[in-house]
Amino acid sequence: MFMFLFLIPHHVDSQDFVNLWNEELSAHKRVGVLYQYQENKNKPKKGKEQNLTLFAEYRFGFYGFFVAFPYTVKWTPNSQTRGYVDHIRLQNKLHFDFKNFSLLGGLLIDFPRNHGMAGDVPKDIGYIEPYVGFDYRWSKVRLKLSLHWNTQTNTEFKEKRNQEFERTWKFQLSVGYSIQKYWIGLESQYQKLYDPKPFEKELYFVGLGLSRFFENHRLSLVYVLPSKQYAYQSIWKLQWEFWL
Repeated sequence: MFMFLFLIPHHVDSQDFVNLWNEELSAHKRVGVLYQYQENKNKPKKGKEQNLTLFAEYRFGFYGFFVAFPYTVKWTPNSQTRGYVDHIRLQNKLHFDFKNFSLLGGLLIDFPRNHGMAGDVPKDIGYIEPYVGFDYRWSKVRLKLSLHWNTQTNTEFKEKRNQEFERTWKFQLSVGYSIQKYWIGLESQYQKLYDPKPFEKELYFVGLGLSRFFENHRLSLVYVLPSKQYAYQSIWKLQWEFWL
């Protein structure tokens, strides 16, 4: 109760800075559609992939609820094009606003696909990701950083015989700058797969984004460069969202 006496409401609308590559941890009231395209010309066998996601989010005070429904299409050489429903995402957000910063936390869940059409993990594998973060607002500048722990899981929440869940640490850093009706964003993400040991690796992502906001909606584009260990060479994201 003592802490809530110092909370100062912060009005969240279409003019706020929103992550485009990194997971958006701040709670909002919005619906939208996201298109993602990625390909790897240096490794032709990886082919191309595009993804269309419908998402919705609502905020109740300091609690936010986010849900996403993605559909993915993959092209790989000498293989049939595959289209499938990807991991449905549910995200529970805690968002505490102060005068010029916010404390963030929550739990992200990617449910199992219940099919093997993606060709990467068994059909009963999903992901759980708790996180904590910080959002700082200063004049026209926004700074967001967060720490995440991600683990694979299955419908039984335990490893089966000859099965080892992959576990990863993630660190996200985003900086946004407002120019009239535009946001320019620089986003970076570091991933450390530490378990199982034989598959240990590090990944880096750097993205440059541009958002044009209107009275109650926003159109955004981001280009992401991943490290060489990632399956694809480049990533584009186009997002259109409406504020409620």
